[in-house]
Amino acid sequence: IDGQAGLMSYSSLIFYSLTIDNILNIIVLIILAGVSIAMLTGNKGILTQAQKAKEETENATEEEKIQLAVIGSSVTDNGYSDILDEESFTEELQKQFGSQSIDVHSNGDGSFLITINDTQRKYYINDDETIINGDNIVEINTPEELVSFRDDVNSGNSYEGKVVLLTDDITLDLSQEWEAIGYYDQATENIKYPDTDTNKPFRGIFDGGNYTINGITITSTDEICHGLFGLVIDGTIRNVVIGENNNISGKQRTAGVVGYLYGFQGNISNCINYSNITGNAGIVGNISGQHMIYNCKNYGTITGSGGIVGSSNGTDWPEEFANYSHKIVNCGNYGNIIKENGTNCGGIVGYLKGNIINCCNKCEINGNINVGGIARKCGRNNRELL
Repeated sequence: IDGQAGLMSYSSLIFYSLTIDNILNIIVLIILAGVSIAMLTGNKGILTQAQKAKEETENATEEEKIQLAVIGSSVTDNGYSDILDEESFTEELQKQFGSQSIDVHSNGDGSFLITINDTQRKYYINDDETIINGDNIVEINTPEELVSFRDDVNSGNSYEGKVVLLTDDITLDLSQEWEAIGYYDQATENIKYPDTDTNKPFRGIFDGGNYTINGITITSTDEICHGLFGLVIDGTIRNVVIGENNNISGKQRTAGVVGYLYGFQGNISNCINYSNITGNAGIVGNISGQHMIYNCKNYGTITGSGGIVGSSNGTDWPEEFANYSHKIVNCGNYGNIIKENGTNCGGIVGYLKGNIINCCNKCEINGNINVGGIARKCGRNNRELL
């Protein structure tokens, strides 16, 4: 090996393949040859580079094992399943990792969080079987971290390709007006696709871990999107619980979880709202595009259009969505819906241009025109399944 560059170039292979005794002997010889300790242990030193190479190799090996487990649990006696089963996936992971200790947490919707206990490395398996490693996982466990994350999104970081995990209950300051995560500029609300420099959407995966968020104050009279999230484009929000101690009031794109969900992919799943809301809905205010709203529940009184969704695609449905639809599946409303002087309200959704499957309403609906227990107003190209 010739020179410092040569030593560093080949160090990863050498140090990863030799025994500890051999490595120590080589280090002694290198020092006797005049190589400094800094060259061995500095930020770009041989030992540092070797350790990085070892960690990268271990990461790659872990990810390959997880991928094999995903494939193994997806193949069933009846063919290929596009939803991972928790029991079979856990069994396949145990086959791949052997005696190595791992934690497997199922979100109940085909997504999983895996922790390798020996190394504390984490991997997130999305419901489309995409594997996201720890480098792209962000954890939030304090109000300050949630606010910092919000500010980062609203500054232009969409978090596309990343997972944001809530790891504890969050209580915000009720005396402070909450600015939603994902900014939607009212001045550009009629553009074909709301993704300009003035709009800052969230595009990643936010997993609330079934922790409860309280202290959201929204007192808005504008048409900008409001909720925990404002504008979500092709993003996924799951396992979010909006508690009872919130003060949320706004217009048609106001809800507990997401104000405006837009695009061709992304889901809202396993979300619950307990807050009384004056706005459009308990979970999602407005939807345009192809999405799945799955296994969500509302328990708060909604002075607005719907318990789960306020309006789906709305009266100004963009033409690019003409051949697309969304589904509201396995959702339930357990809070009263009040819209005494308005039109289009229902237990699940007020204005519907999509599919409703296996949903229920258990509470009163108080409206004026176009009122239904599940959904009342059905727009064009509707493919409703009740």
